[in-house]
Amino acid sequence: MTDTARGHHWLITLPGLPTVASDHLTLDEVELLENVSGVAWSNVNPLRTLKNAKAWALVAAMHAGDTEEQATERLAGLNLGGIKGAFQLELGDAPAPLEGDVEQDPPPSAPTSAAG
Repeated sequence: MTDTARGHHWLITLPGLPTVASDHLTLDEVELLENVSGVAWSNVNPLRTLKNAKAWALVAAMHAGDTEEQATERLAGLNLGGIKGAFQLELGDAPAPLEGDVEQDPPPSAPTSAAG
């Protein structure tokens, strides 16, 4: 299970912009994140590849008010230390198991002997 599927989310802090929580991105912004990174949103870990980090940073800057051009210029001014320090994984609770009227698989039957 990925970090985001566990209920965790990223906090993205870029110089000169307020911190953006990944959970606050719009669906259009998340779709842009997927398009830029080439990875499904739940697997875009900014600490895994630079492409993922740049995708998160671009979308976070745009969420905070930058145009795409301004966000691209902002990223061009960052060094590796700046981009690595921009991300913090905030731990959340794992999703609660489904309850109520949800059908569940029956427990496996007990083994029977041939003598039966």
